Amino acid sequence: MSLTRTTLRVALIICASAAFAADQIPPELVGVWAVDGAVLKGQLLFEGQAMYLGADGVGAIVGGPPPIGFKIIATFDAQKNTLEFDAYEGKQRGPHGSVTFDPKSKTIDFGAPKHDQLHRRFDTFPDETKRALGLM
Repeated sequence: MSLTRTTLRVALIICASAAFAADQIPPELVGVWAVDGAVLKGQLLFEGQAMYLGADGVGAIVGGPPPIGFKIIATFDAQKNTLEFDAYEGKQRGPHGSVTFDPKSKTIDFGAPKHDQLHRRFDTFPDETKRALGLM
């Protein structure tokens, strides 16, 4: 096999892998999720708890007041209906966590009694919100 063919195959594999990785979160989970009673101004949380999630798995979990949060990188397990995520403070990876998505009630649950269920408030997570959260 020639070097050109090998290079082309490697490039195609990399492109295919990148395309797969960029679509790891199902569309019904993308967006802004918040507890009942959370105060949002546009998509930004000011009071309560919220989770932001992009199709690529990059997002944030925020609570407040004052609004304080951390970056997450998540994957979805369709068989268990769970989002598995790693938390990040800057570039330092922190704890691993998971939440459960209930497709019937369309809620996300942290599974701990002290956390309320999250309901989707917005079905998008635009770049301007990502920038405001420091994710870009």
